[in-house]
Amino acid sequence: MPSPNLVKDMMLTAPDQAICSDIMYIYTDEGFIYLSLSMDMFAKDIVGWAMSDTLETEAGPLAALKKAAKAVGPGKAVVAHSDRGYQYGSHAYRELLNALGWRSSMTEELHCYENAMAERLNGILKGEYFLNRHFKTKAEARKAVEEAIWIYNHRRIHEKLNYKTPAAFRAEWREVA
Repeated sequence: MPSPNLVKDMMLTAPDQAICSDIMYIYTDEGFIYLSLSMDMFAKDIVGWAMSDTLETEAGPLAALKKAAKAVGPGKAVVAHSDRGYQYGSHAYRELLNALGWRSSMTEELHCYENAMAERLNGILKGEYFLNRHFKTKAEARKAVEEAIWIYNHRRIHEKLNYKTPAAFRAEWREVA
């Protein structure tokens, strides 16, 4: 059963309150790579990600969620928002959310607008960092993904972050907090 959409009316005031997640397909001559991403909805940084040769929950979304939990740190009541992909509704994913004390949130309507931040991130990575191209090998694609995520977090400025990169914004936020 899908979770309610908890982020649609949520007023975010700090990092580590809500993350959004999605899966991106990356084409290679050796087959697909599936990139699972989790982004902090306030600081705009990619806090969790994993690449997998399958769409299985454990190798993709669950691995990305574990990285996000490590980045966020313990003791925070985070809302984890996603579309209605079966991975996000799986027992393993929900069990980890419960163990972390995080709440599950999903799109209520079957359209991308309710997960617009995650979809926008996918579009940025595909359009600005060329992850939409056809790679020769999975190794080439994996390297491109790692570089794109690093550049996105450490070099791409965001107007909504007062023209700072997500990494700089988060570092400054921690200093103030």
